[in-house]
Amino acid sequence: MKIFLPIICLFAFHACKVTKNLPDYIMYKDGKYISKIDAMELIYIPAGNFKMGSNSGNPDEKPQHQVHLNAYFIDKFEVSNLQFEKFVKATKYKPRGPWRRGYKDSSMQNNPVVFVTWHDAINYSKWAKRDLPTEAQWEYAARGKSNYKYPWGDEWNEKNLPLEKLVPHNTFKESKSPFGAHLLAGNVWEWVSDWYDRHYYQGIVGKKIIDPKGPVDGAPPEKRFIETNTAAGNERSTLKVIKGGSSFGALAKENARSSKRMWGNPKYWFHDTGFRCGFSLNASL
Repeated sequence: MKIFLPIICLFAFHACKVTKNLPDYIMYKDGKYISKIDAMELIYIPAGNFKMGSNSGNPDEKPQHQVHLNAYFIDKFEVSNLQFEKFVKATKYKPRGPWRRGYKDSSMQNNPVVFVTWHDAINYSKWAKRDLPTEAQWEYAARGKSNYKYPWGDEWNEKNLPLEKLVPHNTFKESKSPFGAHLLAGNVWEWVSDWYDRHYYQGIVGKKIIDPKGPVDGAPPEKRFIETNTAAGNERSTLKVIKGGSSFGALAKENARSSKRMWGNPKYWFHDTGFRCGFSLNASL
């Protein structure tokens, strides 16, 4: 039996190495990483490089640039109504957003929680001992090493995501990304941790970018905002990035692109915006 142990470990190299470094609140069972706190299944993303943004997209997606990310985990699904309810009951937290509007009965318990603010999302992630993913982590989880336009590939297919409705997290498996995360396009927009700055990518051209976390919180107004006559002024301290595109509206095809960047005031809630969590691992993994 001992002869075969090295072979088995080699076959499951990443699992063997990663499980040794898992926090005690994450278990590895039957080939799956599961949170003991909220029962979320997580996807392991090994360290790697990818091209973030799009040279053919909107101005705030340009220029496309290479990013290196160290290993991390991201939730396989969007956080559900049932999971958010467990958080509220366990902590006595008072959500800023009217999340119950999206959870009218038990048939909606596995739908993504919506009507939540960025602050609600970040408080949930702290309770679950995870974080909100950075924009770069979210985008790499969606695009994979092949840098797909959509999580499922480069060609648009409206059958791969729900349209004009919200669905439970375990449906539309056709939407899964190369790493196995579900519904990173459609269903709901998703809050990420980064502040939004439409000029951010232009300011990091030519730099070696490792695990970017976005613009600095509350950065002072910059000259380029004045030069480009940006009416919004200093977006960095007023808007957070949201990703993924919801299933509502006529722009589903445009919004489902993995490089698409949208924004929202972290104090506001929306009927089509939820979130998923993640956390970083040791850089050597």
